Amino acid sequence: MKRADFFASMHTAAPGSTPEAVQKMIDFAVERVQQEQYANFTPSIDQQASVERWLDTLCGGVYAVRAEFGPELAGKLVSLGLDNCGLYPGEMLQAAACLRDGGTAETILQKISTGEIESQQPFFPVPVHPLTERDCGPDILIREREVPCGMGNQRMEQGFVLWNGTVLLESEREDSGCYKAGAGMDGMYLRIPELYRPVYTDDGQLWAFRQVRPAPENYLATTEMSVERNYNQIDGIINNEAPKPSLLDNLRQCQEAAEKGGTTPTKSPSDLER
Repeated sequence: MKRADFFASMHTAAPGSTPEAVQKMIDFAVERVQQEQYANFTPSIDQQASVERWLDTLCGGVYAVRAEFGPELAGKLVSLGLDNCGLYPGEMLQAAACLRDGGTAETILQKISTGEIESQQPFFPVPVHPLTERDCGPDILIREREVPCGMGNQRMEQGFVLWNGTVLLESEREDSGCYKAGAGMDGMYLRIPELYRPVYTDDGQLWAFRQVRPAPENYLATTEMSVERNYNQIDGIINNEAPKPSLLDNLRQCQEAAEKGGTTPTKSPSDLER
């Protein structure tokens, strides 16, 4: 994931987080590569590609927190970077639970040092599809960074007015974090069937928005299903299999059923193995 796309993903996944906090996560990824720690334990001589793989899995961790605890807590988790609390993906869910229970960056760092919070398996969460895969329109520059609302007592709402006249309100965002578009006129807001996502520069400057297609119904599950072969195991762990009953258990169940029904089992062991 490119740095600009990572800024955009965090903007949508973690409302309330700032570009400064997101930059701290990018710095964390850079430091891991400098220390020869590689995402998915895959060494590479291409440092930039290695950083981008870290951004993939950090993004996956934040989306996992969002799915488990909601967007507000995801934003607080990203903001931990401002307190020099860098987290590995496998620590994020535990850190989010600590935040939910009233913990702070200091509390989390202490729990990490004592081993109470440690990376869980899978160490690297399933990365989400980048927003760029849903792009369906050109970049549209921002004209205003507040939106006038109300006809009589006009007020300014948090949001953006784009140069094509589209209005994007912070209060009107779908579950994936993208903005539900509207048309604004004389302080009135009329919803229109379009979605937009933010466009950042590599140094974290929000400068435009781009129209996107609607997100899958279950963003994380759809991501895992793109590589998961066991569709009854959509659980964040790739290609793990559900426990299978033993041959002896199958034979015992057939025998018990036969005794209750007064019949004899008709399946042979070879049938059960199939």
